[in-house]
Amino acid sequence: LYAPHEVMPFLRPYLVPAFSSIPERIGQLTRWVHSAVTWTSDMGKWHMPDYWQAPAVTLAHGTGDCEDQALVLWSAAPLVGLPKGLLVIGELHGRGHAWIEFPELPIPLLADATSGTVFVRDLAPQFVPRLRVGAPAWAGGPIRV
Repeated sequence: LYAPHEVMPFLRPYLVPAFSSIPERIGQLTRWVHSAVTWTSDMGKWHMPDYWQAPAVTLAHGTGDCEDQALVLWSAAPLVGLPKGLLVIGELHGRGHAWIEFPELPIPLLADATSGTVFVRDLAPQFVPRLRVGAPAWAGGPIRV
């Protein structure tokens, strides 16, 4: 479900200025996903406890839960010149949650599209990772829009 090609039609070219720093771009992209995708439970939308929809479906419908928002953010990152990052499945305050981490930065960051917030990874102990997934090898480097 890492699908930058699905996200590209929804991104506006001026969304993240090229002159922004990497942390600023992560913040802008995280806030964009948060505003573009309204949180909706899988049970309410799909009538099942868990369903991972493709990023294009999430953006076309404008709704999804935390992993759907995280998948959009993860897929969009290389389109705006960001590192690919890691999709993380874990817990937030004892409940299942999904977010994106950028561990390769000098100060590792965590982007939570559900809240539209970016955290310094080491200063966010409330996010408890259980599984980290990297972008597939075929994804290559940054994609220029």
